[in-house]
Amino acid sequence: LLTLVSPPPTHQPSGSGKTSLITHIIATALSTPTPSSAIILIDPLQHFSIPLLTATLLRLFTSTSSPPPPPSTLKTLVKNALHHLHILHPPTFPSLISTLRSLPTYLFSPSLHHSTHRRIHSLILDDTDAFLPSIPPSTTSASASATLCFHLTNLAKSLDCALITSTRSTSPKYFRPALPTSWPREGCEVRIALRKVEAKKVGAGMSVEEAEAERDKEERGNGWCEGWRVGGRDHEGGGGGGGGGGRGKGLVIKIDKQKGVEIGEKK
Repeated sequence: LLTLVSPPPTHQPSGSGKTSLITHIIATALSTPTPSSAIILIDPLQHFSIPLLTATLLRLFTSTSSPPPPPSTLKTLVKNALHHLHILHPPTFPSLISTLRSLPTYLFSPSLHHSTHRRIHSLILDDTDAFLPSIPPSTTSASASATLCFHLTNLAKSLDCALITSTRSTSPKYFRPALPTSWPREGCEVRIALRKVEAKKVGAGMSVEEAEAERDKEERGNGWCEGWRVGGRDHEGGGGGGGGGGRGKGLVIKIDKQKGVEIGEKK
């Protein structure tokens, strides 16, 4: 059970790296030949980028083969991998619950897709907080959370797959999901806080060329994000007002539209 949490939009309105990290997880799973895997992605805001996933798959297929496959083979590998990513876009909380209830029927229907012979690597719910406004007035957030967690954990158990969710936090200091979660006690949640590393500001020590290069990176949609582990009763914050810390060195996420998403260890 993996939860990705970013600061609230008032603190950091632009991308924090949640969907980019999800892209890397999906690409890694789909590019691994054994065991062959399929992914279920629920993407209510339609933030997920197929071009970025394609670029990441191309880099992974190229870097893990010696010599690298020819372009025609790479194209086939990527196309086959994309066949096994199943993206769903329920727009409201009630439709999300209906989608989760109907997933087993869909997954075990060979006439609907080509992944029935593959194991489900993970069930991913991106932007969980997007469903908050559509929770029925007669339902409390605690009740909605309990219903959602019940369906997600039951599905993950029946499919024997990983469960990944992402959300905004309610505070820039404490990385708690905007929609409170009520996972089973036996569930072992790993929570990763993520934030965008802002581009360098123009300063006395920066040349015009360096400033233009930073601006070009932003315009091309390239950038860096960082993440670190948080969570646990005595470890809710990221340290320094959400500015870092946590367990271990953390990770860095490099986003490049041409090369895809790369993950490294924070030094």
